[in-house]
Amino acid sequence: MIPTRTLLVLLAACGPSVSYAPFRAAPTPRVVPADAVEVFAITPPCPFVELGLVDAAQGYASTAATMAAMRARVGRHGADGLLMIDHHHRRLHRDGGVAYRAIAIVQQCN
Repeated sequence: MIPTRTLLVLLAACGPSVSYAPFRAAPTPRVVPADAVEVFAITPPCPFVELGLVDAAQGYASTAATMAAMRARVGRHGADGLLMIDHHHRRLHRDGGVAYRAIAIVQQCN
């Protein structure tokens, strides 16, 4: 039987992994709730400031869980948007899945 602690570590390892590389701090320091971070497939209609680069590996997690993790990560840095710039299937990696790349942004709508 697998100890509970080991099982929790194994389950966490199956989730998405998200990394964030900042370009600059948000113009106004704040934390944005994950559900308030918008995801864009095309350039947003408002001007925006780029805050950083986000990379995520889906692994065995769902797309929804991966997007939620990305939104939560950038929201902690003050971003209110994710501009998706790339995604591809990770065929050569042992767990397959999809990799995503996005720019964390702060929209400057008036």
